[in-house]
Amino acid sequence: MRRVYLFFVTGLLFANIVFAQTADSLMRKHIQDSLNDIKAHATEYYSPVPPVVTPGESNGLPVSSSFKLDLDNCQAGWKSIPALPIAMSHAVAVTQSTGHYPCLYVIGGRSATASGISDLHKNTFCYDPGQQKWQRLADISDGKVATNMSAATAVAENSNHIILMGGDKGDIFHKIERYNAAISKSANEKEKQALSAEKLQLLTHHPGFSRDVYLYNTSTDKWQKLGELPFYGQVTTTAMIWGNDIFIPGGEIMPGTRTAAIVRGVINK
Repeated sequence: MRRVYLFFVTGLLFANIVFAQTADSLMRKHIQDSLNDIKAHATEYYSPVPPVVTPGESNGLPVSSSFKLDLDNCQAGWKSIPALPIAMSHAVAVTQSTGHYPCLYVIGGRSATASGISDLHKNTFCYDPGQQKWQRLADISDGKVATNMSAATAVAENSNHIILMGGDKGDIFHKIERYNAAISKSANEKEKQALSAEKLQLLTHHPGFSRDVYLYNTSTDKWQKLGELPFYGQVTTTAMIWGNDIFIPGGEIMPGTRTAAIVRGVINK
């Protein structure tokens, strides 16, 4: 019988099950209790079905701790697995086959720092449950130039592809962080007001998040750019695939600006 696990990785809780449709009420209770425990330590909470993802930070700091829960033995509780190589948040997690068996992929993300200026990431990490270790793979790129990406959405497609959509490349995010740091450090009220006005202009004229769509091949470890979304990229949400359709519900389209839209894309095969 195939065993099913929940994985909790650097603030990302991931499951390759549909727990809301699980017939076993005891299993549903164990899963929900576990989700509630982790939800209490996360700054944001999402419960799409599937997967189940809880992105965020612990007490405002990025974490690298990783755990799994065997759903055939929930009473045993969460078990530690090797920590993610980088402590971070706002990555996206996807399960996809390597060509041999399913692994967990954690893509992009960012890490808050004491300076107030986050480290941005372009990494692709893969957790191999058979070997019980993480491996760093090819950076997110269009095939030529690597790019940072956080808070993106992604789905597993076909037998060895991951489609990465939207996200924040971090250029304007860094500018906002620099304004926040300067405002916090300034002791001059007039200077604070001037900096706040400049920051407001930056936010008001924000161009929206990335519209880029990337494709990752887990068998060849290669990235390429597929094209662009015909609308604002949505971040801090999740994507779901159903047949040949991809759905992205809600999320932010600019800093502090959320949308109620549910968008649908069709995979042409």
